[in-house]
Amino acid sequence: MSFKAVISTVLMLFLIYSNSYAQQTEVIELQERAWLARGNVVIALNLKEKLQAGDQIRTGKNARVWLKLPDNSVVKLGEFAMFTIHDLKPANNILQGSFELLRGAFRLTTPPQTSTKHDFQIKINAITAGIRGTDIWGTTQSDKDLICLLDGQISVQSGTVKTMLNNPRDYFIVPKNAEPVIGVLEDDEKFKEWVKNTDLQ
Repeated sequence: MSFKAVISTVLMLFLIYSNSYAQQTEVIELQERAWLARGNVVIALNLKEKLQAGDQIRTGKNARVWLKLPDNSVVKLGEFAMFTIHDLKPANNILQGSFELLRGAFRLTTPPQTSTKHDFQIKINAITAGIRGTDIWGTTQSDKDLICLLDGQISVQSGTVKTMLNNPRDYFIVPKNAEPVIGVLEDDEKFKEWVKNTDLQ
């Protein structure tokens, strides 16, 4: 077998392995209508659907979709959301994942106790967040991108601005055509409103 053929086989096996692991991601809650975009095909999303790397979830009006990841982390999507699983695979006993929220709101909650360590990265338009054991909520809207820490600790970055969010309700907002804003959400009603956007109704 030629060197080129060996490389091609290794790459193919890697992609198969990566996708088989990502397929442990499952739709565990589905409210109203949502769709799965896989390659050039868009189909209705079903409860207990198995997902793979490259899949994109799109939700409709009043819709909610909850996904369970291989480490039992849960991703909650609100209405009119567009969420992509770019990559999800184990590496050196760590579950690595790369996700992107292109529209709408989401919440990611990792289990409090698990034997599987994880290293997730989520891109919310202008914001990139590194996640290792935490609970976060985020949204991308026409006038701003926002991420709020509910529990744990995350690193966030937009352009050259990089910081850590260490305390519950710390937030990082990037208004359109403006510098990032770092603050603490003290308004309980606003907090409940944010979380409600991804909870089942």
